[in-house]
Amino acid sequence: MQDPEWAEALDVNLLQGELSTPLPDGGCGYAARKTGSASNSDHTYRSVNVFYFRLGEEGRITEEQIEEWGKNAGGVLHEEVDDTTDPPTSRVWDNFLDLPQSISGWSGGELSWVDGENAQMFFELEDGTRAIPEYTQLATARIKLPLDSELVATIVAQGANTTPGAVPEPTQALSKGLSATFSNSFSITDEAGYTGTVEFSGKLQPWTSDVTDAPPGQFEALSKASTQGVYTNTTPERRSKLPGMRVWALYPVKSAGCTGGSGISVEGDDWASSSYCILSLGGTSDTDLEPGAVHTPEKRTADLKLGPFDENGDALAVLNMPSSIYVAFGGSGQGSTNVDWTGDKGCLVHTQNGAQWLVVMDGWPEVLCN
Repeated sequence: MQDPEWAEALDVNLLQGELSTPLPDGGCGYAARKTGSASNSDHTYRSVNVFYFRLGEEGRITEEQIEEWGKNAGGVLHEEVDDTTDPPTSRVWDNFLDLPQSISGWSGGELSWVDGENAQMFFELEDGTRAIPEYTQLATARIKLPLDSELVATIVAQGANTTPGAVPEPTQALSKGLSATFSNSFSITDEAGYTGTVEFSGKLQPWTSDVTDAPPGQFEALSKASTQGVYTNTTPERRSKLPGMRVWALYPVKSAGCTGGSGISVEGDDWASSSYCILSLGGTSDTDLEPGAVHTPEKRTADLKLGPFDENGDALAVLNMPSSIYVAFGGSGQGSTNVDWTGDKGCLVHTQNGAQWLVVMDGWPEVLCN
């Protein structure tokens, strides 16, 4: 669509897992080839542009919907200040939002939308013509986000080698250099009859090697994980304390992922005969809720570090291939053999620290429950 010397196509579906706020459906992605440098590190970035053509036509997003997405994502109307006047004057744009750094991890993101008369600001070529005029002469929106250059190159390469719109299997994402996403929703009940619903989601970034603090010949593995929960108290007319939730990645026992990790059983077995161990990615605390109340705790981000490992070993490859990811809850304490809360999905398993109820994340392999 754009000058191939300026930009290259990017699969928006592969981009979604790298952002804290998913983009609206129906966008077309292009990554600028030119790189920029971060002001506070040696990292470089590339601008990713996601266009939404023919706004408001049947089946397509409208201007009102794209603006609502931007504001829900934390965007604020763009303001320009003219310092050449006395006193300085300012103009607030009603079709231009500055997006927060939290979306991509980089500052400088923006959302703008224009009618057909002004769409050339996005698409006018050097000779004055428009690329694909049947699209670019109509109302259009653009989300522009800076992203790490290496990540952009990975997304572009993966998109070129997969069916357009396809997303890698969750267990394969990390090994391909992409973030592994996870989510699920389920109902919970305790022994006294209190009830609730839980939605849980997050992502795990690829593990990378860092030798800064490791002895010669060894490295430490670094990653980041983010988790987000939404709780609803469905107990009629009663306050309730819904249980805290923890997200666990599972790795085979005695593998690199088990450095300091607790063993976990499959359903019906004792933890001492564990085939897997736990790596915690984060979670939430117990939540007191009024009848019918909904609580969305602040998203939590955890910096993960494991090792040191042998530089000639396969630890990094193992860490980037977790067996599965689960959400755990309901434990009643050290050495317990039962749980206080159960779910309409999942099963009871045993760990070194007592019984837990586990629910596998959607799309991830079920390796614990029969």
